[in-house]
Amino acid sequence: MQTAAFNQLAQVQDSPAHEITAFFDQLKNSLVIYTRGSTAIEAVRAFTAGFDQLQTSTISADQSAALDGFFAGKFVTDLDRTTGNTADPLGFLPSSSAERYLQANYTMLSTDFGEAIKLDDAGDGSAWSAAHARYHDNFRELTQRLGYEDAMLLDTRGDVVYSAYSGRISGATSK
Repeated sequence: MQTAAFNQLAQVQDSPAHEITAFFDQLKNSLVIYTRGSTAIEAVRAFTAGFDQLQTSTISADQSAALDGFFAGKFVTDLDRTTGNTADPLGFLPSSSAERYLQANYTMLSTDFGEAIKLDDAGDGSAWSAAHARYHDNFRELTQRLGYEDAMLLDTRGDVVYSAYSGRISGATSK
């Protein structure tokens, strides 16, 4: 009887570990399949092309000041509170023209991620915005239906060229 009780306790103890392992296996398998699909591949190409075109873009002095103020203020304050550490805002400021443009025209439009994910097109006529208008609904649905924190696309240089919540668009140099 004692052996049976120990065996039953061992099974109960192993059950949560098995469930967690199964969850991560399913998540990994889903993402492998999804990222190999034509939609994800075409989206990465379109966002990368749009990101590259924005390398020559500019933002206004007011947009630049608002962007720098956001990272020095709210962003770092929230990060410090969440992590318990003190962060240097300079390490998070977007540095390339494309990063600054996208942050100013998408991220800064709404610092509420629940609202940011609803934006389909900033209306600027850029190739990046055209890609966003075409593919964003797909990634928004993926993120929301599966409960992901975000869906991000990276180019082959390591640039985050798309974020479903529009809060993490940044190049490899600013990570």
